[in-house]
This record gives sequence, structure tokens and C-alpha cells, in this order.
Amino acid sequence: PGSSRGTAPSAMASGCALCGDVLDPGRWLQFDPPCGHRYHFVCVRRLLPKRPGCQNGASAAAGTAPRLACEVCTGLALDEDDGLALAQRECSREILRVTTTDAEFWLSTELVLGRPVKRLTAVPRAVLYLRGLRCLDFSAHPIPRVPAEIASLGSLRRLVFVSLPLKELPPEIASLERLEQLFATGCQLRSLPGTISGMRNLWEFYIDGNQLQSLPDPLPVSMDSLKVSGNELTSLPELHGKIKNIRAYGNRLSAIPSSICRCDRLCDVLLQGNELRTLPEEFGQLRSMRTLLLHDNHLERLPDSLVNLVDLRWLYLYNNQLRELPQGFLSSTPFLERLLVESNPLTGAATVGLLGDLPRHIRICGVDASQVERYYSEVDGDPPALPSCVVSGWMLPWGRLYGKLTPASQLKRPSGVQALSGAQPVHGGDVLVVAFAASQGEPEWFGVLGQLLGEKGHPRISRGRVQDFADLHKEVWGTPPGEDGEEAVQRAVAAMWLEASSHEGESAKRPRLECPVDNRAGQPLAEFDVLSLCETNAQWYTDTPLRTLGVEAHLAEVARHYRRVMLIGTSMGGFAALSHSHLAHTVAVFGPQTDLTISHLRPGFSPEDLAGTTARMKFNVERALAAGTRIEYHVAMEDHLVYARSLALPPGGLIIHPIYGRIARVLERGGVLVPLIADLVAELQRQPSVAAGGGSNSTAASWPAPTASMEEPLGPYAWDWNSDAHQVLLGRWDHGPDSVLSFVRASGRQLLLLCSAPPKFNDWFCTHCWSHNEEQAASCRSCGTGCGGAAAVGPPWTMRAWRGRDRRQSGSDPRPCPKCGKEQPADAGACQHCHAQLLRHCPNCRSEQPEGRRDAVVDVWYCTGCWGKFDQHNEVLRKEIPAQWFVEGGQRWAWADDLGRSREKPGYIEFCRRGLLDSSWGKGAWKQEGQDMDVSFGSPPIWRRLRRTAKGFQCVSCSAPGGDRNAVDGASGWPLYGLPTSMGWFPLILERLSSLMPQLQLTSKRRQWCRLLPFLLMVLSAISYGLHRHRRRTDRVSVGG
Repeated sequence: PGSSRGTAPSAMASGCALCGDVLDPGRWLQFDPPCGHRYHFVCVRRLLPKRPGCQNGASAAAGTAPRLACEVCTGLALDEDDGLALAQRECSREILRVTTTDAEFWLSTELVLGRPVKRLTAVPRAVLYLRGLRCLDFSAHPIPRVPAEIASLGSLRRLVFVSLPLKELPPEIASLERLEQLFATGCQLRSLPGTISGMRNLWEFYIDGNQLQSLPDPLPVSMDSLKVSGNELTSLPELHGKIKNIRAYGNRLSAIPSSICRCDRLCDVLLQGNELRTLPEEFGQLRSMRTLLLHDNHLERLPDSLVNLVDLRWLYLYNNQLRELPQGFLSSTPFLERLLVESNPLTGAATVGLLGDLPRHIRICGVDASQVERYYSEVDGDPPALPSCVVSGWMLPWGRLYGKLTPASQLKRPSGVQALSGAQPVHGGDVLVVAFAASQGEPEWFGVLGQLLGEKGHPRISRGRVQDFADLHKEVWGTPPGEDGEEAVQRAVAAMWLEASSHEGESAKRPRLECPVDNRAGQPLAEFDVLSLCETNAQWYTDTPLRTLGVEAHLAEVARHYRRVMLIGTSMGGFAALSHSHLAHTVAVFGPQTDLTISHLRPGFSPEDLAGTTARMKFNVERALAAGTRIEYHVAMEDHLVYARSLALPPGGLIIHPIYGRIARVLERGGVLVPLIADLVAELQRQPSVAAGGGSNSTAASWPAPTASMEEPLGPYAWDWNSDAHQVLLGRWDHGPDSVLSFVRASGRQLLLLCSAPPKFNDWFCTHCWSHNEEQAASCRSCGTGCGGAAAVGPPWTMRAWRGRDRRQSGSDPRPCPKCGKEQPADAGACQHCHAQLLRHCPNCRSEQPEGRRDAVVDVWYCTGCWGKFDQHNEVLRKEIPAQWFVEGGQRWAWADDLGRSREKPGYIEFCRRGLLDSSWGKGAWKQEGQDMDVSFGSPPIWRRLRRTAKGFQCVSCSAPGGDRNAVDGASGWPLYGLPTSMGWFPLILERLSSLMPQLQLTSKRRQWCRLLPFLLMVLSAISYGLHRHRRRTDRVSVGG
């Protein structure tokens, strides 16, 4: 909104009561209090108390009281508990944008504020008077009910209630006709209003972790994602053909409706952890199916039509009652990669059909030792060696809890090693690694742990020296870290990642730490056992009235047969590892939930049970620490860091990595996860025997002496945001072959600087100005320098290249055949000599796949699965992007003649979901303005208005902060993935006339008349056509008379 200077008093009635400009909730967020006055939210926000660390709001030292139209407006705006001042102070940074349309009350905003956010007990009243609000998000607040007045927010597109103690949703929620996404996970919902069936635009329904026993019938007509896992459902409603994803694991389903066979778009079906006994016979009609998880049920047979699922990739069938598999199933599913059939009483003929001739396209085939023994007994003579994709182990009889015990050498069997068979031995072994799976209900960690044993050891973790963050910052920049400001944040973040240490643009090597060399580096690990645990009900490995798992008793029985025990897990699995830490010598967790009362992902327990489960976990952690158990807690700078603060560990126990993302996944991509776990396992193998829960003396000595100078956490929190004492330990990824991880001490204030703008994996720092740029940026957002030779986030020897800058990623180099070793063309699907199948690396899913195609625009090869996900993403965008701007092949448009980009080498913009924009210059936003499109990107962000043309678009105006709206920068563009949508003959005439205007050199008045000429021609044509029709009708009447 512009200034109110020169605005007539009569305009104040229809415009903003502060600035007088027009009100348009479709463009700007609007505040409509019940008194009748109306305001731009931006105008009101300037009068609110300034939020610490931002420039928006009134200064507390100004001494001027806000001037609103009446006391009602002033009260709703300035109320610290129920007004807009609360939103200004507690919402995420999205509320500070000029064009904001989102109100997000997140607990993770603490990472930016440097203090815990206020826990809300009710929906703020002022929020209900915001018009134009598109996203309303309440996560982990103790709000017991949603008011019926929420129906007044008719512009909402996304409504999020995560981890709230809700018992029900108001029926008035169905009045939100534009609502597209509804999230209500981790609540205590027992029923849903039937009026939800009438929400015609609702396409994503996410209500995991509740206590629902039934769903509305019928489902909304636009729904394509049904996510209802971790409830108490006994049946599903009738399903319509638009549904693509069903996630209903961890319920009590005894059957699925036959209407599922009519969902021809269905791709992913997750039904594990139910009580299913049969599947519909027509289940094979779902030819688009890619993921089918049916484990932990009571299935006795599979329909023969399953052989028609030709696109199937994952099939989990373990822990059922299957005796046979469909005849010819393996040969009819050419893309099947993962097949798990453990704990099924397969007949001897079925095991021969399964293991006798496994197709090469199967990468993992999970079986148990008894099935392998049955296979050996059915084969005459000496049985042939099973392929290395077969992972065999002993299945422990623990009921509905998946427990597979296997030696680590079986996870990635080299040639000559037989698959495990026979009964489980009574004795144990040296080291046992217990891997807890996360809430997805799928076994994890086999791939990572299978890499630990090998001919060569892994780089070790450098624990020989811990550096102070202030010293590191001074070595990199020559000055101590700043207190506040964008430049201080940028320098602090860059200090943890820069390979060069000169801030003046000169190339200089990053300072290296002098760490003692470990002579054990490079030695392979000895054999150890792996116990994989997985529970499918998402009950956090605890006992409930419906299901008793008895995890603690089972683990205690197994652990007593081993000299050393290590527990690992991520997310829900990390919570389980901490809950049973008193049974282990070492615990390594990655981004776990440590407080279920505020966690964004949690089971549908009552508030008392959530608090009790959290208290038991913390009590067991205290027991383990008292007995000397080593706990290593790894977390990134995202919402899990808020949970980590609530668990006070000894110095060195908590390691914070200065990167954004799910930490286990990021560490694996960066090549840090495997060396980290290998280091912990190697340490256990060389330590003497100690009773479980008492590995203290040797483990304490493994930490370097400098961590002893770190201060112990005070009170219930691991650190204080306002403290200058060294209370946290940062993980710094090294760039050398001798070390992949070293450590840096930091204070709470220094940690707050790093949390303000953490980079993502593959982001990069400019070697000219050291600015932080996103992965997609082709040039620096500050100085425009290209990304060649930039310092990237992630170890360079394992990092995948970005955006086709690596020829290996684009697949243009010849590749050797893995069987015969001879060079093959890049596009060959099979070896021309031995005819072995050739796998190609997909840079998107980070896997080796046989089928796929090349993206001709960026010259990168992607697998068929990733292309399918791209097609789904494109279909979602079809609903959001205006029809004349939608391109069938993809939403990326070239951008030329702007920011130094020529038509020979243009940049790009790409329209993404929820009004987000991706570009060569970083992230941005887009919004529709009539037939035009407004886009914003760059630093500082500049809004540009784009108008469709016959060949693409043309920039008709742009506005920088404080600049002229009518300025034109001459940018133009065209779609890269297809032809633009036809505009019709009339817009083409307007475009041609507009292009001729500069050549005619007309005055402004004559130019306006020329713009009216097409309209006059259209009116004359319509009148002429009408007179012609009338004359013909008159002639017929006269002839008939």
C-alpha cells in the first residue's frame, strides 16, 4: 500500500482507515475489526511494538501512541495476549513480509527469537478478523478447542493444527470453501464433522496420530491424499478415482473397500500394522501402484491379479501368514526393487520359486534364516550361492514387533559368503547394534550399517582438539563475531563452511586444526551383530492398552548375551533409543523427539500419557548417564533443535550441525554418517567388558580434554540463549581425507547467530563477496558472480554436483559395465558385450536405476520414479497456476535481458506450489493479478509484473523498495518445457498494437485512442453481425407470410 498523501476524505470509507488506499484482501492482508473500520495489516503493523531483531514496527523509544480509528481497533491491535501485537511478536518470520498472507505460530520460532515462544491456550481473537489470510498454522500449542468463528476466514487455503489437545473440530470448518489442505496430526480427535464431505477443494487430508474410529463418508471429491495412520479405524469409506496416496497404517482395519480397485491413479498404499486377512481380487487393476506395504497383518493369500502391477517398486509382506506368492509375480514386475517376506510360513516350493531365480532388478530381498534353510532342503545337491541382494537373519518371536537379528556381514554379502540359515545360536557375541526405525513403520539402517564392514576403513572423527567459535571466526575473517545484523549472521554462518579464509576475495586455504593422527584409521571393523526393530503402530515403542510390545524386557534379554551394546535411531527411533539407554553402553541418536508434549510428530496419547512417556525417557537417560553410558545426540538447525534444548546432557553429548534439514539424511548425503557410526562401533570393539549401562570410565576418556572446560547445563535446558558461556558443541564438516568431522565450542548468543540463516546441503558461498546463495542460484545474489569454484556446503569428495555442472550427473560420459568392465555409451541400457543391465545414477533420489530419461533443458538424466513424482507435482500446480500461464511439460520459464542475462544464456524462473518461486537468483514468490503475474526474487526483492504474449511473457513494470512502480527493465521470457497456452485472437491484436506504439511515435492521448481501437472494432463487428441476423430473420418471416 502506498502513502495516504492527497487522499480525499471520501475515500477513507472504502479504503484503509490509516493510509486511505484501496483495500484488496486478494493482494494484501487486511484487518477488519468488528467496529467497522478496515486497515491494511501492514499499516497497523507499523504502529505495533517493534519485534526484536527486525525493522518492522514502532520503536519503543519513539514515545508516540498508536493512532487507530477507535478504542475497539486499538484494543484488538495492541493486546499482548489476544491481539495483533501477539502475532507480531510470536509468529514466524513470514508475518514480517510486506505481502504476507500466512500466520504461523510455531515453537521453532524460538530459533530466531532467542527465547521460548508463548504457549497459546486459545486462538487469538484478532486473528479471526484478518481477511486475505491463506495459511493459519498452530503447532504444539495447548489449545483445547477451535472456535466456530474460524469460518469467517473464508480465504484460507491451508489450515494446520499439529499436536494440539483437540477432541473435535467445529462443523463450521466446512464453510471454508477454498480450503485445500487440512492438517490435524498428533491431536486426540475422536471424530470428524460430517460436513467435511462437502469441502469441494480439499485435496490433502492429514490426520495421523489421533483416536478416530471412523471417517466422513463420502470423502471430499477433490481429495487425492488420505493420511490417517496411527488411529483406531476399523474401516475406510468408499474411495473415489482421484485418490493417489493412502497412508492408513497402524489402525485396526480388517478389510479395505472394493472401491479401491477403481482408483486408477493410486501410487502409494501403506496399510501395514492392521488386521487385514484378504485383499480384493481386482487389486491388480491398480497399474499405477509403486509402493505397497502390507507387512504386520494377517494375510493368508495374495490375489493372483498382483502380477498386473507392472510398475511396482516396493513390496513389504513380512509378518503375515502367507504360504504362497502369486505365480510368475517376480518376472511380471520388472521394476521391483525391494521385497521383504520374513516371518511368513512359505512352503518349500514357494521358497524355491522366490530364491531359485531372483531377477537382477531386485536390489533387496529380505528373508529369514528358516526360509533359507527350507530352500536349501528343497534343492538337490549342493545349493547355489544366493545373490548378494538376499539379506537373511533370525526373526525374533516378538509378536507384532519386527525384530531381525543378523550379522553385519550379511547386510552386504561379498562373493563367497553364504546366506544365513538355520536356528539362532544361544550364545551372543561381541558388539550388538540395535537400530530403531522411525515412525514410517519401515525397517531402517540396514543400508548404512552394511557399509561399515569392508576392505578399507573410513576416515575417523577428529576428537583431538575442540576450537572456540570466536577463535575460528577471527581466523576466517580477522575479527571476532558480531552481535547482530545481517552481515554478522552471514559471516558467522560462512565461518563454519568456507574453504578460503580471506574476506577480501583472495584465495586462501581454510585454517586446519592440528589433530593427532589415529594409527587405527584405515583398519576394517570386526564382525558385529545388528538387531533391527520396527513397530508399525507409531506408538513410540511403548505399551498401550491395545498393543503390548514389551520392548524393554525383550532388549534386556538379548543384551545380556553381548559384551557391548549400542543403540541408534532417528526421530521416533531416536526417542526409543533414549528411552532404553539404560540398557546400553553407547547411544547415538539423530534428531529425535525428546518432549512429546511439544513435538510436532507424536502419537495420539492423552496429555497425561504424553507427559508420562516423556518423563520415563528422561528418567532412563539420567540412569544411563549415572552409570557411565555415552550418549551422542546429533541435531541440525531446524525444529528438532527446540526439542534438544529440553534435554540437558553433559558437555559434549549434544552436537549441533550448522545446516538445515533432517540430520540423519543430511549426514548421509555429506559422507559423515557412516564414518561417525564406524567410529563409535570401533570404540566399543576395543573397550573391555562392562555390564550394560556402565561403560563409563573408558568412554569418558574418549572425549578430548577441551570439552571439560565447557560449562554444565543449568536447570532443565541444555543452554541459555543469552549466555556468553560455552555451553554447546558445534559439528564442523572438514574438507580433508584424514578427518570428516571436528568440533567447535560456542555460546548461546553465537548459536543464535548461526540459527538465523542456516544453509542447506549444496548451498554455496560466493568466492568474491562470501554471500550465502541457494543451490539453484547460477550466480551470486549480491555481486552477480557465477558459481564456478564456489565453496559448497558439504564435503567435496562425496557431494553430488548441482544442476548439471558435473558431467557424471548429466550422464554424458561413457560408463564401464559393472560385470565385464568395458566402456559403454552413456545412453545404453544394457552392456553391448555381456548384455548385463546397466544402472544409472539419478541425482534427485540418489539411487542407481535402470530406467529413466534425460531432461533436455538442464541435460540431466532422471529415473522413471522421479519423473512420476514430477508429473504429480505438475498436476497439483495445474490447480494453482492460472490456465494461460500453465505449461504441460513444466513450469520453468527462461528469463532474458535482465540482471545481465542475454538471450544466448538466459536465467530462469520456475513457478512452485503455494505461491513460491524458484529462480537463478534464489527463492521468491508469485501471485496472480488479473491476467498478469507478479513475481519477486533477488536481493533486495523486486516485484515485477509479467504479461503474457504470444511467445511467452513481457515485463511491463517493476518496483524496487522505494522505487517507481512504472519502471520497466525490458525483461522477457518463454517457457522451456513446452509451448505456451494459446491466448486467442483478441489478446494477439492488443499485443501487436502495443508493439507498434513506439514506432508510431504518438502522443499519450493518441496512444490511448489507439488502445481503444480494438474495442471499437469488436463493438462494430458485433452490431454488424446482429443486424445481419435480424435481416435474415425478417426475410424468412416475409417469405413465409
